Amino acid sequence: MNSEQENISKEDDRPLSSLSSLIERGEWDLVRRRCKSHPEQIDGFVDPLSGWTILHELCSKPPTPDDVFRIVVGIFPRATTMQEKSY
Repeated sequence: MNSEQENISKEDDRPLSSLSSLIERGEWDLVRRRCKSHPEQIDGFVDPLSGWTILHELCSKPPTPDDVFRIVVGIFPRATTMQEKSY
């Protein structure tokens, strides 16, 4: 395993906040892997302060690839009907 693969592997095992970091950095391949390897961290997750789901985070960081939206909506379809708390 080379150092890049080790970094990806380590990144994939970090907590949910890491998914937000990956989204912020536009690391779409790692976002895809994280969603597929840890769907339980996406399904039903709603930030208690903001009301944001991972779908909200994806929408705030364009240009998000369409397939990433499809992956998240496939895991947590109810996220498409959830409104954030700031409005």
